[in-house]
Amino acid sequence: MNDPMDQVTREDMRPKVEFLALVEELRSYILSFLPWQDILRCTSVCKALRQTYVSSSELQYIVELGGQRLLPVPVAYPGNNTSVSQRLQLLRDKAHAWFQFNLHAHLSFSMQERVYEVEMSLADGHLCLWSRYHETEDSRNSAKIIPILPKPLQRTIERHWSPGSLFPVPDAYIVDVYMDPVQNLIAIAYAVHSNMLQEGRFYVDLRTLDGDDIHPQAAGQTLVLSVLTAQERHDWFTITEVLKLKVLGRHLALQCSPVFDDPVSTTSRVIWWLQLWDWQHSTTSNMQAQQTMWTSDPEHRLLCYITLRPCLVFVISTRVFFNLNSEPVGEKAMTIPWQNWGPTNTRVFPDSWKVCVSGNRVLHAFPAGTRSRYKLHMMDFSPLGVERRQGLGRVVREPSAAKIHEPGKTLITSLPYVEVVSDRVFDAIELIGMWIDRDRIYLAKMMDPPDDDPGDLRLDQLEVIEMSIVDPS
Repeated sequence: MNDPMDQVTREDMRPKVEFLALVEELRSYILSFLPWQDILRCTSVCKALRQTYVSSSELQYIVELGGQRLLPVPVAYPGNNTSVSQRLQLLRDKAHAWFQFNLHAHLSFSMQERVYEVEMSLADGHLCLWSRYHETEDSRNSAKIIPILPKPLQRTIERHWSPGSLFPVPDAYIVDVYMDPVQNLIAIAYAVHSNMLQEGRFYVDLRTLDGDDIHPQAAGQTLVLSVLTAQERHDWFTITEVLKLKVLGRHLALQCSPVFDDPVSTTSRVIWWLQLWDWQHSTTSNMQAQQTMWTSDPEHRLLCYITLRPCLVFVISTRVFFNLNSEPVGEKAMTIPWQNWGPTNTRVFPDSWKVCVSGNRVLHAFPAGTRSRYKLHMMDFSPLGVERRQGLGRVVREPSAAKIHEPGKTLITSLPYVEVVSDRVFDAIELIGMWIDRDRIYLAKMMDPPDDDPGDLRLDQLEVIEMSIVDPS
């Protein structure tokens, strides 16, 4: 009979292959399954692992994507031969170009569009306009989408919706419209009639952008939100002041700021309400309007929220929505105290005339010392921002304080960022619209209104600035 101890001894005597004894290609392959932060930690363990990282474009690409809070996108069109090392260099060059922040090289396009009481946005190289209010019936509740700078591989959409054609139901009260050319989606937030705004009940209609069909990927034609279902006191009167619609991939958000008035105590309170939906059947899309190699990570990007009293700009990391340790009870909303999520996930700035957010970058217009003159500030909140700035801009890690109306109270926030200020000064009319779309900045300039019709406000030009590296020589 064999002695079990002999079996254990023989197994112990078998040669063991240490991780560092593996060939470098195999070490690199194994390390590629780690999160990007752990890959960086491995580089400080020993010289061998450091050399493995330095020799591998794949590992550096994983770290670069993660450090810039991006996700890789599979290239879906034939003929693409871009290597990983080329993608890595392109990604680093784009990041460095943002820190150079050269706003002098640009293209300008004539764009004669009315801007009075018109909501403007920009998505995937398309200018989107929606007129909710207007004194003439021929412009009320109309919409338009116009392609800007189309590329050979880009699918463009150009369409005009006549007044009333946006209505999902007769006499609907439309509160916001969002167009997403990448997913061929137009989302229309509305109430059945204006009284529904006070009741806090809203609907979101999902259609194809190039037609009037129900979107083929939508889980249903209509999403429903009832603000009152999440309140303990259903008899409170509700007035919704702000409603904004936003789509990020398969996620759709409707933001509103209702005021709840208690008829007994004659007091009121304002809450910031953000309703999120997964509007698709799946996480994939059947169309891609513009080819790209990476996209912003929805779990690690920025939201911007502006308050009126006091005038403050809140820049909030979306990671807070994925790290909350609380469970909702039925349909009631859970209150998360500010001190549990706000200070480390937020940075608060004094209000400015214009601000926009894309991914982990914020573009903010601040006064340049003289009346109606502004400079643009670019703030990068990505973890690798400090490393990639190469001496440009300033690093802000120290907490900042913002005053609020409550006596003796301030908001302390500490989300770190790198700030770069442009050397170009803009007039107010040159910043009537401002957007970031991938690695481009779009600025809308307004023409001076005619003397006989001062209310005829129109765009004059649309300026497109491509972020590209500038040779210092």
